Amino acid sequence: MKKMFDFWGSHIKKIPHQGLSCLLILCLSLPLCAQNEGGKINISMKDANVKEVLEVLKKYNYRLAYSTAVIEACKKKVTLDMKRATPAQVLDEVFKETNLVYKIEGNLITIKEVKKDELIVVQGVVKDEKGEPIPGVSVLIKGTVTGTATDDKGNFQMKVAKNSALLFSFVGMETKTVFVESEKPISVVMKEMTNEMEEVVITGYQKINKRESTSSIVSLKAEDIIEPVGTSIDQMLQGKVPGMSVMQMTSTVGAAPKIRIRGSSTIIGNREPVWVLDGVVLQDPVPLDATELNSMDQVNLIGNAISGLNPEDIERIDVLKDASATALYGTKAANGVIVITTKRGKKGAPAVRYSNSMSFIERPSYDDLFLMNSQERIEVSEEIYRKGLQFVGYSPTNAGFEGALYQLRNGLIDQAQFSREVQKMKEMNTDWFDLLFRNSFSHQHTLSISGANDRVDYYFSAGYSNQQGSSLQEQSERFSFMSNLGFKISDKFRATVMLGANVTTTDRPTVDLFEYAYTTSRAIPAYNEDGSWFFYDCAEGYADIWYDRIPLVYNVFNELHYSGSTDKISSINTNINLDYKIASWLSASAVLSYNTSSTESETYYDERTYEVSVYRDLPYGYDRNQLVNLSNYMTNVCLIPYGGILNTSSNGADSFTARVSLNMNKSFNDVHSVSFMAGLDIQSQKSKGYSKEEWGYLPERGKNFVSLDNLTDWPAAALRMVQMKPSITDATSNNIAYYGSFSYGYKGKYVMSANIRGEGSNKLGEQARFLPIWSVSGRWNVTDEFFMDPFLDVLSSLAIRTSYGIQANVTDAHNPNMIISIGSLDTKSEEYVATLSSLPNEGLKWEKTYSFNLGVDFDLFKGKLSGVFEYFYRKSKDQLLNLQVTSTNGGKSVTINGGNLTNKGWDLALSATPIKTENFEWRVTFNTSKVYNEVSTTADQSVTYENYLNGSLVKDGFALNSFYSYRFAGLDAKGIPTWYGLEDHDESGNVTITTQEQAFASAMVYSGKREPDLSGGLSMGFRYKNLSINSTFTIQLGSKIRLNDLYDGDNFKLPYPGQNMGSDFVKRWRNPGDEKSTNIPALTDELYTISGVYRDMDNPINKTDIMNNVSSNYWQMYNNADMRVVSGNFMRCNSISLSYTFNGDFVKKLYLKSLSMSLGVTNPFVIKSKGLQGRDPEQLTMGSGTIPPQQTYSFTMNVTF
Repeated sequence: MKKMFDFWGSHIKKIPHQGLSCLLILCLSLPLCAQNEGGKINISMKDANVKEVLEVLKKYNYRLAYSTAVIEACKKKVTLDMKRATPAQVLDEVFKETNLVYKIEGNLITIKEVKKDELIVVQGVVKDEKGEPIPGVSVLIKGTVTGTATDDKGNFQMKVAKNSALLFSFVGMETKTVFVESEKPISVVMKEMTNEMEEVVITGYQKINKRESTSSIVSLKAEDIIEPVGTSIDQMLQGKVPGMSVMQMTSTVGAAPKIRIRGSSTIIGNREPVWVLDGVVLQDPVPLDATELNSMDQVNLIGNAISGLNPEDIERIDVLKDASATALYGTKAANGVIVITTKRGKKGAPAVRYSNSMSFIERPSYDDLFLMNSQERIEVSEEIYRKGLQFVGYSPTNAGFEGALYQLRNGLIDQAQFSREVQKMKEMNTDWFDLLFRNSFSHQHTLSISGANDRVDYYFSAGYSNQQGSSLQEQSERFSFMSNLGFKISDKFRATVMLGANVTTTDRPTVDLFEYAYTTSRAIPAYNEDGSWFFYDCAEGYADIWYDRIPLVYNVFNELHYSGSTDKISSINTNINLDYKIASWLSASAVLSYNTSSTESETYYDERTYEVSVYRDLPYGYDRNQLVNLSNYMTNVCLIPYGGILNTSSNGADSFTARVSLNMNKSFNDVHSVSFMAGLDIQSQKSKGYSKEEWGYLPERGKNFVSLDNLTDWPAAALRMVQMKPSITDATSNNIAYYGSFSYGYKGKYVMSANIRGEGSNKLGEQARFLPIWSVSGRWNVTDEFFMDPFLDVLSSLAIRTSYGIQANVTDAHNPNMIISIGSLDTKSEEYVATLSSLPNEGLKWEKTYSFNLGVDFDLFKGKLSGVFEYFYRKSKDQLLNLQVTSTNGGKSVTINGGNLTNKGWDLALSATPIKTENFEWRVTFNTSKVYNEVSTTADQSVTYENYLNGSLVKDGFALNSFYSYRFAGLDAKGIPTWYGLEDHDESGNVTITTQEQAFASAMVYSGKREPDLSGGLSMGFRYKNLSINSTFTIQLGSKIRLNDLYDGDNFKLPYPGQNMGSDFVKRWRNPGDEKSTNIPALTDELYTISGVYRDMDNPINKTDIMNNVSSNYWQMYNNADMRVVSGNFMRCNSISLSYTFNGDFVKKLYLKSLSMSLGVTNPFVIKSKGLQGRDPEQLTMGSGTIPPQQTYSFTMNVTF
């Protein structure tokens, strides 16, 4: 497997030429059942009779049924010049002003002559596919405006000429033609229209026919991406959209992944895309710092703008990727736009639908995690004892081998008891994952009612979701409601009103349980023999006597029981759309939206927790009266004498949007088409926040606080409490912009479009506040050309489109003004102490991205194989950077436009239906994309070794999130790691390294990128009658991953009894000569650093101190060594599902309209590099508070009444 991934990694550049060609050949070699389903016809004839036209239709594989005498009797001559016309369009033109009518059923065209002199009365009923009558169906005599409509029971009656063709039409249904040859009652079954989704794209501002779209837009049906409960909408998009990378997948409740669309367009700004709901931009519930959102080591546990949205309310999702698609959204859209369209009512009788999902998530386990068992861990402690190594700081007294040894030396146990205790610990193997995690159960329920008539359409839904996390105490509960109402006030005026509300409450433990289970020794028990919690020494506390520190003790279940964290997020979204048709080609529209959200967070620690004991510097329950130096403890040490800690925060956000536009769509002689839109967009966003920390909290005593009667008894605590002040945030953003869009089409073959939006921002210098954001684009439908006629049987459709435009970005860091932070009040001068945080820069400009896109859309064998290939190039200029300046300027940094950023690459999407019959269907979709990201022209910045190691360094010629590692040179004869590049001089003793940047370059080597540069997805579906099997896969290539730390903490020397280690430490250096067969260092109690070792030795290798700042010590360097970097390539099976839709006869017996059920498994397996040592390739950095993706088993049922 490793060889396979190594091959992939080294041949990425060949994928477009080799891999994709092979895939294309494979798809072409599949059995193709070509059918002419509504095929397009190219016809050019002059003064032709009807029979000659029909002969042309036969060449397109249409079968015709007609009376030869009737056709020959028609003397009409026609001249036709039509491209990509449907047979209906051709026949409408030919049969105009004649008595001939037609009906098309698949490839069969039936033609009859209307007997106008023979009138009959026709009656019948119209039903849907489920046998339900449809009221309000329009019934027209073809070729006339005469007709009627069905009543509330679906019945109709009218007088017609014999052989007339009746047209049955209804919104959301396929139009049907029926011949009337007698007065015998007829029954008409209408099918629901299913191809609207494939024909249009939605940008939030416009609905555009795909054949006229010049932009890079990917459209997804909700039913194609909806997954079982527990998966958020953003997680569902992984592997579904070419050019979109969804990273940091996790099974942690409420965690939002990171999304990148065609790379990152900003260096220090927010890199996440914009979420749009029914045309209105949404805000995140809590304004998070861009540094947190961009960091690959941090995860957003609060959620993003759509976290509270019920997936069952979604109709479709459109992802806008290039400048022509996003230009109308202005500065918010530089990272791409994801447009969500919610469900609307469909014409027909009211439909009540109930959807239920249940899922079981497996707990994580020690399987394949490469961690020590308890025997291996005790053997490490035995070696520490044999070598006489000493712990620095406090010495463990009650846990593990060291605890038993302490008891032996102090006469508390004898040698025999000691031996039994050691053997017991070797066999203990405490399963922390079993104790701290659970096989969790989650369920989701949605009840909706929808329907429509000629005047009103409606959709109401109520949802409830209870998601239980694998971690103990982790659970989320969501209530949601949505209402979509549409009103046809008149033939010209229509209004729609959307109201959505949701409340999500999430409980979490205050302990990172995955990190704890991973790093805690399995030779430590969780409970005493009597069932009580076992507390072990965890850290050193107050030194009552300098040589006798009182240990602070820890038990994870004590922390879980006496602490907790709760987040409650509430949001209400309202949206009113008004449309007025001034003329058939001219309309006006308005959008009014108000969205509000609030987030309430609470985290508490009881006085019995370890967290509070750190502030108290004594374990809970310790009798302070036993202290020798009690006065010093009360005066200078103790910060929380009584009670615990309460952290609370409250954030509120309100946004208002008002948008008006004028829209024109006009065609001239079916040759020229012009569309125009112009409007004004006003947005206002207001956010407020309040957070505070309070001490002395008593959660189990009425949630009260301790009141100290005499503050002078605890001066250190009193001072800190007085200094604790709440943090308040208050921000307002107002924006007004004009926008416009123009499109011109010629014969449907050539389309040209242009978009513009003008915006201004007060976050910029006065001379750069206003910037027009624009795009131009075009499309050529190549197969509409006559020279393509010979190829239409194979190449059904071919279109080329291109776009170029400017996208802009304003970040939170944009501020041209001087920023001064107010500090404490000086009591003598009675003035506030002020600190200059940032120097002014009146020349600050927009971050601008120049975007080019070239796309090819193709369709082979009349839809059996279709695809899209796109090349893009994005150059982002004037990127914001913090430039370090000398302190003589009064400040240390200034924000400047000092960097450029390039993203280029390609996207590919293929969709095939190799087999499609009435009973069996096989569908395959595949997508992949490659992104090259590179930073250039950056300003000088002050960096530390942490920036190099964690990927936050911004460096010319390298991609964002590139990281570096120390150059490991093997072990020396004592088993101590050695390193390349730590010398600051050459062999002659001449100093060669004089700057910090040179020092980093000498000690470190480039390791790779933390983000994949090639990502993709594969899905396959099989249907046999009512049974379906579907599977989805995700592929990510090109990233590198650093293994989990072998050593705990930067100042590691010896592992304490409570600490576990990786199983590779079993292969550590133990005897001279082992350095030839292992790279795992020996146990030692010395802290080796570049400047020397723990015992104040002189620097043994360097003449200056310049190299001393490239690391903390050798053990920190070993955790971040180059040989601990492995491939992050993987292919994950996201899901496998089995679905069954019950047939109509069975459903009717249950008094239902429809019933379907499905079983599924999520994350059944992942193919990854063996070098990961059991780590999941999508696992976040240890300490992020999340768990890797786990296997999930689900059951889903959908019922319509």
